[in-house]
Amino acid sequence: MTKSERRAAIKRSALFGALIGMIPGATGLILGVLFFQSATVAVTGWILVFPLMALLLRKKWLPHVIKSQQCFLASTEWAKSQSVKADDIKLYSWEK
Repeated sequence: MTKSERRAAIKRSALFGALIGMIPGATGLILGVLFFQSATVAVTGWILVFPLMALLLRKKWLPHVIKSQQCFLASTEWAKSQSVKADDIKLYSWEK
């Protein structure tokens, strides 16, 4: 990867990490203060519920994330020079 592509990959990773951390955190603070009088209780509840929600929503969410990553990787300079298309990139062994 070129330096600019590497920076873009790092930014994408940071965004996904921030979203995964901020959603339970912000929800926990808001719901915790309003309903539970304890943000810790709400954040703990979110930590327990989030994996279950991710499993339930994976049919709609995961294909979008995988396609986004494939398109990003196919847009790199190396992939363009090798004529690699997004559909040719398999991120996981279980992909069809």
